[in-house]
Amino acid sequence: MSGSGAIASPDPAERPEEAKANMAVPKRKISRTRGRKRRSHNAVTPIKLQFCPQCGTAKPSHVICPNCGHYQGRTLVETED
Repeated sequence: MSGSGAIASPDPAERPEEAKANMAVPKRKISRTRGRKRRSHNAVTPIKLQFCPQCGTAKPSHVICPNCGHYQGRTLVETED
């Protein structure tokens, strides 16, 4: 009884339109205002620099000075001067 009207369900891989129906899809468009409100905290801030008390070079805080090698009043990296 192969051709008597019995319909076999095809493999889901053969039906790409139904396979996509299981994916998460937004119900509504997200407005510009709502999307921008969500991204309001994603702004990139510049690195705050401090001046090395030994040589006066601007460097990020809590970092060994790239110019003289000092950190918290001690020489941690010897530099060739």
